[in-house]
Amino acid sequence: MKLEWNFVKMPLVIKDIEKLEFDFQISFPLAYKKILYHYHGGRPNKRRFITYTRKERVIKSFLPIKQDYTVNVYEVRTWLKLPKTMFPFANTPSGDYLCLCSGEGETEPIVVLYHHEIDGVEYVSKNFQTFINAIY
Repeated sequence: MKLEWNFVKMPLVIKDIEKLEFDFQISFPLAYKKILYHYHGGRPNKRRFITYTRKERVIKSFLPIKQDYTVNVYEVRTWLKLPKTMFPFANTPSGDYLCLCSGEGETEPIVVLYHHEIDGVEYVSKNFQTFINAIY
């Protein structure tokens, strides 16, 4: 089922995404780039996802990449002191963050949920596209 998006932020140009990749020294999955480009900072109408330990987790919104917004990927990464291998792309109502997490030998980053109160991660999906397809 196709996702519909609400509260989309200012439109991006390709150079915005290229700058983000340069700044974070990461190559994003094509599915993530498409969502950034078309639905920057938006909220999908289907917002539930499953983690390894729990059903019914909820996405609040995808994080904007433009620094014009108080809460953006740059600020969140700084606040949380995330390692370079983790890139936050969405938040939850409880203040946790969905992240792309790259590891040695992986062709694509996996998706994890970063729990801010315990400074720990939980596996969500083998890649971004699989995560998007599983949202309900």
